[in-house]
Amino acid sequence: MKFTLMIYLKIKRKIYYRQNIYLKNLVEFKSHGFTTTVKDKFKVVKVNESHIRLLKDYANTYRRKEHYEKNIKPRILESNRFTGIGVLDNNKQKIAYLAWIDFDRIELNDAEYFKKLEFNQAYFFDDHCVPEYRRNRLHKRVFEERISYCMGANTNEIFIAIMNDNKIAINNLNKFEFKLIKSISVYPLIRLLGSKQS
Repeated sequence: MKFTLMIYLKIKRKIYYRQNIYLKNLVEFKSHGFTTTVKDKFKVVKVNESHIRLLKDYANTYRRKEHYEKNIKPRILESNRFTGIGVLDNNKQKIAYLAWIDFDRIELNDAEYFKKLEFNQAYFFDDHCVPEYRRNRLHKRVFEERISYCMGANTNEIFIAIMNDNKIAINNLNKFEFKLIKSISVYPLIRLLGSKQS
C-alpha cells in the first residue's frame, strides 16, 4: 500500500503539485537546549573541503551522477553563501545525512520562484537522508543543528519550502511553529512541454 502511494505521488507531482513556503521567526525563539540525541557512531559536522572525498562518494552512490559537480561543489566553493550540515557515520566513514542553508536567496526552479534574502534571513533546503540511516532521528538532529547555527549567525528568519503532500515534513515544521506564508501551484508537465516548443 505504501509503495503504491509513493508511485502515485511521483506520477502526480509530474503533472501538478503545490509548493508551500514556511517561515520561522527566531527573534523570540528559545531553543531550550535542543535534546535530540543520536547514536555515538554519528558525528554532526559543518561540511567543508576536508569532506570532499566523502561528499563525492555520497553523491555518486545516493544522488544523480552530476549532483556533486552541479550542486555540492559550487556550494562548498561559495562558503559565504552556503552552509552544509552533515552527519558522518564514523564506523563506515560515510555521509549518512546532508542538508544545506542558503543565506542569499530562495530559488524554486520548477515553481519559477525567486526571493533575494535580507542579511538576517536564511533558507533551509536539500535535506537528504541515506536510506539505510532512516529512523535514526538524524533529520530532527540536523534540523536543530541548522536552527542553532542560524541563531549563532544572528539570523532572525528561516524559510523552508515543502510540497503540500509531504505531511510528515509539515508536521515537523508545525512542532517548531513555522507559519505557512505562501503556496505556489506548480505544473511541471506543462512547463516541460512549453520549453520543448520554444
